[in-house]
Amino acid sequence: MLEDYFNVKTGQDLIDLGVVPKDSPSHLSLISFRRLDALRNIALKNANAEMLGKWIPVLEKRGIEITGDELQPALKPGARVIGTGRYEDNELTGLEGTFIHFDSKGRAGVEWDKLIPNGHDLSGTCKKGYGWYVSPSTIKMSVEGYSLTTGVVADKKLGHKVRLNEQFTFTKTKKSGYETQKINVNVPKGTIATLVGFNKGNGNMEINVESGDAKGTYTITNPEDCSKYVEASSLGQLAPLDLETEVRKQALSGFFPSTYLETETAEKIILGILMGKEVVFYGLPGAGKSNVARDIVEVAKQKQIAFVVEGCKVQCNPFSLFDEKFAKVVPPCPACMIEYDDNFKVTGRFTKRRPKDVKVIVAKFGEGFGIEKVEGTVGLNRMHLVGFKMPKLDGTTTEGRESDYDPEGFHPGHLPRTNNGILIMEELDKLRPQALDNLLEAEEAEKVYPDQLRFSYPANNVIIGTANETSGFSGAIKDRSLFFIIRYPTDTDIGENITRRSYHNEISEADDVPVGDTHKEKAFNLREIPMPVIIENAANALYIKFREEYAGEGKTDISASNRSLIDALDASRAKLTLDQLFFQDTPVTVTSKYARFGIEFAMHSRAEEPNNSKDGKKIKEISDWIEKEFPSLLKGEEDTWWCKAYKHISISKTQIPEIESNFIEELKVYKENPQSAISSYEEIKYSRANPDNLKAQKARIKYPFIDYLFNEQPHFDKVNETQLLELTNYFMESRQNTTCTIGTSEKTEKK
Repeated sequence: MLEDYFNVKTGQDLIDLGVVPKDSPSHLSLISFRRLDALRNIALKNANAEMLGKWIPVLEKRGIEITGDELQPALKPGARVIGTGRYEDNELTGLEGTFIHFDSKGRAGVEWDKLIPNGHDLSGTCKKGYGWYVSPSTIKMSVEGYSLTTGVVADKKLGHKVRLNEQFTFTKTKKSGYETQKINVNVPKGTIATLVGFNKGNGNMEINVESGDAKGTYTITNPEDCSKYVEASSLGQLAPLDLETEVRKQALSGFFPSTYLETETAEKIILGILMGKEVVFYGLPGAGKSNVARDIVEVAKQKQIAFVVEGCKVQCNPFSLFDEKFAKVVPPCPACMIEYDDNFKVTGRFTKRRPKDVKVIVAKFGEGFGIEKVEGTVGLNRMHLVGFKMPKLDGTTTEGRESDYDPEGFHPGHLPRTNNGILIMEELDKLRPQALDNLLEAEEAEKVYPDQLRFSYPANNVIIGTANETSGFSGAIKDRSLFFIIRYPTDTDIGENITRRSYHNEISEADDVPVGDTHKEKAFNLREIPMPVIIENAANALYIKFREEYAGEGKTDISASNRSLIDALDASRAKLTLDQLFFQDTPVTVTSKYARFGIEFAMHSRAEEPNNSKDGKKIKEISDWIEKEFPSLLKGEEDTWWCKAYKHISISKTQIPEIESNFIEELKVYKENPQSAISSYEEIKYSRANPDNLKAQKARIKYPFIDYLFNEQPHFDKVNETQLLELTNYFMESRQNTTCTIGTSEKTEKK
């Protein structure tokens, strides 16, 4: 795969090979996405039905033998029984008979099919000489009925998991003071419970619901209901595993080559990477923060090589010198611009070079070429992070060294040296405030400003930090990075996996999971994933309300900052992207569910959660508030958006009278057949791309709603057909929540 790159000498060679330039965060995001995709495929290949388990009938109908304690309640007059032992002087084994009644001593009166020595007539209820009272323990009854499916266990400790496929209603008694009340408890469809008891005699099944509002033990008295609506797990005390959920779990846990994390923690970190954010891991010493940071670096190394301008000290990407669009994202350093354009030092203007003139070296991406690790100490200062100009040690000097326009003699610090790479900052909490400010400057501007130079140096890198605690960090630092707490494990299974990886060295190499050649791939842009503008407006409204009204413990000055909102919008799209990898029924546009997740993600990362806090009270309070407030705000924004849309059409009607009736008819058609929006969209897109084509402009009058969406819905011109259909369905459904009307017919309907 890499052989072709080893012959690269110029920027033109990169173009000829199809290399697509990417900044460091985008490339790491792409590699991470490809790694997850590969891990998913590996998990799918290894999955099998036996490992996943399945739901099987809990009962089966067959001939069953009833004995012991279950026999007495099952015996009815006329039931056929078989002797199983000796009673008094009579051997009963194998003898058959008919049950008549129980006597006052609890003995079973049986009319046997054969004469019994000393037999009698059971007080006149059977033929003389055939009757005999016996202990119920010496007989059995064979009947056609329900029994537990072979292998299924009913036991308070070892019972199988069962699933209810219908809602069951049970009556329970509840004491209130001196009174006892009977209340109905609904156990919903889909509930997972434990099978704790089963009576073969009457078919009663006892289940224990271990959590939720219906927590408790219940008896299902109808065996036919059990047979129809209750299933047992083939895995015994474990519920069957959902294929997609299990594949996701394995992929997330395998993402980090040497570290085992809880699935939720792994997902949060991966989302942060997909968002292209700087991340800081904090927690008590030994929790695994540094291991996680190293694992991310190992994943980043899967790009294997870096393309660097020959002679550059800060890994300038060659495309920065000849690709104007890329140079706006990752500009070249002043040394490279002076090297390729003498006038830059004098005028500050740089003329882009021809690709064939830019010399390129192909370096191994790793230490010395894009990756550095720094231990945080109080001695680390601006000079170490940003860089400095150093005089010649022999006492002589040059014009370039004396000029603040010339980078001659400049020694880049850690931040510019990891331009287009990754900087690991260990023990961030030990840095002095001034050094943290330098990091903040680099995070915000993606460049640094050396004291002895007039020109800035690029520092487009991914910063991964670790810290034991975060109380000393300013709000500005916390607002620009995502902070994730790494805790000691509380789950024994997770603890065992950590021991296997860390102590027994059962780890994998990052390259064991192939990601392909990511150099030729375009970075995916999360912000091009459609989110209905109404939902985006509702997120804005929620942030405003949070700042003004929320008074819970988890609120900080940056909880609802503008950056928090941006992170929320990015996180919702990152979560959607992740789910699309694993779940087939995932939508292709951001729904209100994903928007709410993004908001919680952004606010939680800014909540003050101490190392010793395990209850998550602050985070739960924020989540509960969002869950309560967001739906009503969304309905309000749906109302507002449609009112504005109607107003827009009403104003347009003064110039184009037929546009209102076209608008109403268009909405009616989309509601009945959303597919028809596809042809409308194509016509509008063509008309907007060809404004001089007067015939094409008629589409904008014929389909004013789709035309309006091109103005209001971000990136609407880039949606595919599936996304268009989801957006159309959402807007049609949201219209039900507006209080405004348009057109005479609609006003009449509303009345």
